[in-house]
Amino acid sequence: MLGQGGFGQVFLATRVGPSTTVPDTVCVKVSTRLDGWLREAYFGQLLQDHPRAVRVFDPFPVMDGAGRVLYCLAMEYAPHGDLSA
Repeated sequence: MLGQGGFGQVFLATRVGPSTTVPDTVCVKVSTRLDGWLREAYFGQLLQDHPRAVRVFDPFPVMDGAGRVLYCLAMEYAPHGDLSA
């Protein structure tokens, strides 16, 4: 886990399988809130070609063991922090 807050939790993850567009290391942001997930996925698509935006590779839902939906975003890992860094 890299961090957590009102947005949910963020985990460092390793891509499984080959890809020409997704790097080996990504972040997966997990939230139980659909509204924030939709907003962030939308802006990720809107800003996908902007050089300073953190890339969103894949928005996807998963079910947890209790039957709740977890809303996930596979995102670019920014090892030096946010865009202000």
